[in-house]
Amino acid sequence: NGPVSVAGVLNEDQAFTLASEGNLPVQATLALAPNPFNSRVQVKYGLNISADTQLRVYDISGRLVRTLVNEYAGTGWHAVSWDGRDVHGRDVASGLYIIHLVAGDVVRMQRAILVR
Repeated sequence: NGPVSVAGVLNEDQAFTLASEGNLPVQATLALAPNPFNSRVQVKYGLNISADTQLRVYDISGRLVRTLVNEYAGTGWHAVSWDGRDVHGRDVASGLYIIHLVAGDVVRMQRAILVR
């Protein structure tokens, strides 16, 4: 019997279950607001257990635009914003972008529409 931790079930009613974190599969939720956006979009993601986490922005052709998160993230909800700039700090063009979350072995994607 390993240590017991509270793991949040990531749904609208914020229910929690008590479980051994080592036995849980990673569950992840990803949400954007506002979308479409003009100058900044808030990216929220939730994890039911701690996991290595990468949150990246790709353009429609699959090129990496910017890495927003690259860390071991804890259980719960996290928020970061993207200002519509690339890794060099330059404004990117209006268009469709893919917000790509990898948490452990789970992948989630959302489309973000930038309108300048």
